[in-house]
Amino acid sequence: MQFPKQIQLEVQVPPLLPGAVGLVQAVGVSAEAQGAAVDLDEWLCASSAALMTYAFDPKLNRHEATDRYFSEDGEWFSNYGVLESLGYFSGWHARDLNGPSTEDLWKLVRYELALGRPLVSRGFGGRGVVILTGYRDLPGVHEVTVTDGATTWTFDLRNPPQGDSEVFVNYIITIRQGDLGLTGRSRQIEGVLRWTIDHGFGSKEFFHETRENYVPGLAGTEVIAQLALQDAAEMEFFKNHVAARRKGREAASRVLAQWSVLLEMTALQDAAKAFGASAECLDGTMEGYKRALAFETEAFAHLHSIQARLPAAFG
Repeated sequence: MQFPKQIQLEVQVPPLLPGAVGLVQAVGVSAEAQGAAVDLDEWLCASSAALMTYAFDPKLNRHEATDRYFSEDGEWFSNYGVLESLGYFSGWHARDLNGPSTEDLWKLVRYELALGRPLVSRGFGGRGVVILTGYRDLPGVHEVTVTDGATTWTFDLRNPPQGDSEVFVNYIITIRQGDLGLTGRSRQIEGVLRWTIDHGFGSKEFFHETRENYVPGLAGTEVIAQLALQDAAEMEFFKNHVAARRKGREAASRVLAQWSVLLEMTALQDAAKAFGASAECLDGTMEGYKRALAFETEAFAHLHSIQARLPAAFG
């Protein structure tokens, strides 16, 4: 296939938040550029990105360095499967590819952009989520245009986009329209709710991607609430975590209220109010985060009250 020498898509990209929340944002932007109508808040909830919490704890990872109490990679993944669940719910397939050769990645980028499909990744000279919107095939340079919604820049794809990461190597996500999900809408919503309850009251989850153990849900929130915030790395992590969490809880406040009508479960309305109160407390300070924890506990108590009404198959 002969590719054009250059492509630049006109894509409206809002500032992308960190972690899985920004990932879902970016997938939504690509889908919208391809003609989709995206309810971002519902996508955040259906993918679990709005409802998950993962905290790194050195006591669960004795083979790792014990001088840190957080992991930014824990903000990126979910054992519910952010991309997989989003595909089933929305009908838009976001498929990630890790470890291709530089030349294969270059071919894929040109192919997708030539068809008007923005790609998603992380890194590319930045630290967070980015969207690839264009390229130029220059002598000796594989130039791609990337944006995080706040800044746009170019990057030579021959350099490792994710730097020296051991987890992400030439990592890229394609977004294409696919078939509708295999199960009904209510069934998919029940699935993420059941997972969220189990996650919220869990004690440990393992990520195959990072080969690390994490403290999930309410227990994970308590771990993060104990961070001393005495060094720049912890403070940066906490700032990013709170920004994404606030957006997620705001989404949960609106969407769970809608789902309460669909599923005829009034407890979801109560959980929505508690998540909304939690979001209001998240002002970027540790004091606000600890105030939010009380509302988180209340929200998950309301969710737990409906557990028996949800299909056990999603447990």
